[in-house]
Amino acid sequence: CAIAQRVLGSEKTPCAGKQTAWQEEMTCPKAEIKASMEVAMPMFQLGFKAEPLPKGEEAVRQELVADLAAEALFGESSELYLRLYEQGMIDSSFGGGFETVEGMAMLTASGDAWEPEAIRDAILQQAKVLAEKGISQQEFDRMKRSAMGRRIRSIDSFDATCFRLCAYYFSGFDYFCFPAIYAQIQKEELQDFVRRVVTTQRCSLSVITPNIQEVL
Repeated sequence: CAIAQRVLGSEKTPCAGKQTAWQEEMTCPKAEIKASMEVAMPMFQLGFKAEPLPKGEEAVRQELVADLAAEALFGESSELYLRLYEQGMIDSSFGGGFETVEGMAMLTASGDAWEPEAIRDAILQQAKVLAEKGISQQEFDRMKRSAMGRRIRSIDSFDATCFRLCAYYFSGFDYFCFPAIYAQIQKEELQDFVRRVVTTQRCSLSVITPNIQEVL
């Protein structure tokens, strides 16, 4: 604060205008986008459009629920991840999670794969199963302990901790209270998130394929 005051001074200046908020449909204009570049094998990014997060404690709760949904759907210990890996459809490059900035949120998955469309279809199918049947309480509790452990370990990262402290401060929440939020989350919230967000209507797939040049 002292450095900022010395460099910037204490004189008040007009604040920049805030970007106008708008209502956006929870559907994707394009279900699939393809391009060719200098890559060795196809690369893909899959996104499922989610509602923007509110402020305060509810924002953190929704973020943690979405993280758990990603873990249940295609996390490294999930049934789908293991099946796709054993079939050779994905490799160690595959991963995903929940991404959010002000006014935008989405569940994502990405990696290198020869059949990105098949992976998308597999995730959508697994989402239907999860939305209908849910998961056991034992499995849900295991996932919560694992996810909270990762969050606690991430505090070792100075950069990540500073970023989250600042981000949640401006959202009106003390980031170090996240363990209490984890304790409150119920498995039905995860199931509802998957049912609402991981659908064909909210899905968009972007694929980068290798350039193919004819050898004369």
